Amino acid sequence: MNIFTASEKTSQDWKRVRQEKLIKAKHRIEQMLDKEHSITAKEKGWRDWFFRPLSYVCRKIGIRANHVTVFGFFLVLLQIYYFSIGENVYGLLSAITAAFTDMIDGPIARFKYTKDGNDDVTAVGTFLDHFRDYFLTFSFGYFAFFYGGIVRPIETVLTIIIFLIYLGIFIGTIIKLRKFRVQNNNIENNMNGFLLPDMQTSFWGRAQFFLVISGTILLFFGYMTDTLFLILLSYVIFGIHIGINFRNLIEEYILT
Repeated sequence: MNIFTASEKTSQDWKRVRQEKLIKAKHRIEQMLDKEHSITAKEKGWRDWFFRPLSYVCRKIGIRANHVTVFGFFLVLLQIYYFSIGENVYGLLSAITAAFTDMIDGPIARFKYTKDGNDDVTAVGTFLDHFRDYFLTFSFGYFAFFYGGIVRPIETVLTIIIFLIYLGIFIGTIIKLRKFRVQNNNIENNMNGFLLPDMQTSFWGRAQFFLVISGTILLFFGYMTDTLFLILLSYVIFGIHIGINFRNLIEEYILT
């Protein structure tokens, strides 16, 4: 009986130690992958520092972050036009430049102009930034996945999976917005309160956008140059992208 009790106590102690280690590991991961964790904060800081001269010039001459985002929409439309008439090189350059606007509109928005000391981060700008990203992703993705007007089984399956996950994220965002509205009846304050903290891009959000754009560029360039390695590499990147997006869907919209 004493032997059994000692064995049971040892087993319980081992389970308790293991549980404590798992909890500590979970806390470390949560701290590391928090929405504004150190990696994201450092990335923002480095990008803001690198583009600070450009941000200063833009604010000095009256170019605001929303202007850059809207220009990104124009580049996406230009990309669609070039691809539709078969000018693939110009279309690819337009798509890459449109993706570049996503890189610089954030630093411009966060830049505190010395004249008033205020930044340019707004709920409208946050919404436009995300909408531009989706517009670019799906339009560019269409021409890459169905390059030359050819429907291929692998690209079709990838398209369906990615579309369904993004649809789930969109529905989840609407549901979260409706829940948020219960707390505030003022529409303007309600939208600002929801969009600014909840739609600021997290580490995983940045990762999934970078991967989908990188994979799309590689897939398109692979078909354009008939390079099998680039096509296969794009499949790997899309697989990682789907995994991260599925993680985002579960973490941000199902478990919350």
